Amino acid sequence: MKVSELKNYTLKINNNKLSTQELSSLEGLPLEINSSLNISNNKLTSLEFCSEKIKGTFDCSNNHLESLEHSPKEVDGGFNCFFNKLKTLEGSPKLIKSNFDCGYNQLESLKGCPEIVDGNFVCNDNKITNLDYFSKKVKGDIILNNNKIKSLKGIQSYLNGSLYCSNNEIDSLLYSPKQIKGNFDCSNNKLTTLEGGVKEVEENYNCSSNLLTNLKGSPTEIGGDFDCSNNKLVSLNGCPEEILGSFYMYKNELTTLKYFPKKIQKDVFLNNNKLQSLKGMPKVINGNLSLMSNDLISFEYCSEIINGNFNCSNNKITSLKFFPKEIKGSINISFNLLSNLEEIQKTINGNFDCSNNQLETLKGCPEIVYGAFVCNGNNLTSLKGDLKEVKGIFNCINNPLKNIKEQIIKYGIKAKIYLTDAGKINFSEIEIEFNKERLKIENNNKNKKLNYIDYGLSL
Repeated sequence: MKVSELKNYTLKINNNKLSTQELSSLEGLPLEINSSLNISNNKLTSLEFCSEKIKGTFDCSNNHLESLEHSPKEVDGGFNCFFNKLKTLEGSPKLIKSNFDCGYNQLESLKGCPEIVDGNFVCNDNKITNLDYFSKKVKGDIILNNNKIKSLKGIQSYLNGSLYCSNNEIDSLLYSPKQIKGNFDCSNNKLTTLEGGVKEVEENYNCSSNLLTNLKGSPTEIGGDFDCSNNKLVSLNGCPEEILGSFYMYKNELTTLKYFPKKIQKDVFLNNNKLQSLKGMPKVINGNLSLMSNDLISFEYCSEIINGNFNCSNNKITSLKFFPKEIKGSINISFNLLSNLEEIQKTINGNFDCSNNQLETLKGCPEIVYGAFVCNGNNLTSLKGDLKEVKGIFNCINNPLKNIKEQIIKYGIKAKIYLTDAGKINFSEIEIEFNKERLKIENNNKNKKLNYIDYGLSL
């Protein structure tokens, strides 16, 4: 169907309502449109008869276009041609005054690319192998994810926005911009080194899922998160000194924390490495700390204060000596070799998980847990300990405990719900017996005080 064959087509043009109209031809469009033109989601195979000048944004996305021939010569807004069958950008305007989006096409080359883009340049999910013919100037973000790019040669040296080039075949950052005001994401490539790359990133830097063995060449300071997870890192040599966001270092091959950053503003994730020592850790972690799935046998050199959650599960720790003095969130010390809980703080502000250890009693455990208390999969024969109240669920399944209900009452462990090998118990079911036992203990304590005679010998 032609534009001119639409009912009230002049009104539709003036109100920018040509999207999803089953159009196969633009015949009937005026040479100039004083607003935006949206011809997306039609059946167009050509832009023949398209207006030459558009005062707003031009959107021809979601059609069957193989070429941008006959595109508008002048567009005062953005230019969207994503989700077509384009193999070239020849025919596109030289100047785009807002965003240019040519993602999800079949582009193998950027030939015909706009010279200047005043907004974002989006070219993800194509088949581009190089950045020849790339725009001379892009004022916003550059998005090149999911292509076959091997080198960043051709991109301007300074970016006022972000650069996203993940899921390509880049093996060197030699031609990358030297300064990026936004985020830099070069994850899922073939990088073996960061040398020759970006010197300044003001927001997040993501180089995860590459082939890095060290961090030489990374900036000395990252303005946001630094993610180098899922590489082959055996050393932190070259690591930034300051990370003003979170530090993601999981799924590597680290055995030591030598060259650890001097300052990290938020979370630290060191899980799934081969760490045998925590030497080099800062005294204070400002967010969460994850050390799970390493080869740790001790908490020596561990941070003293953690202002978030702490997870050190799945290690080989036998003692809580050198355990952090203060943790403000949840604690997970499951799947270790602990036989007691001495050295743990008395109040936990989140969940406490000590499951799958070698505990026989709850001696040394916290007094109050504001989340769940999980101690399943141990060798518990007694619930005797310091625990007084659990605000969430108390889980003691898979332990050789006998008379569980009686032990809960005897040792005064108050929780909303108890998950035991004898079944689920709600506190309301034992509340009367529980309170009687508490009252009995309190009266006994009072009587002991009354029977105590001070002969003036106490100090």
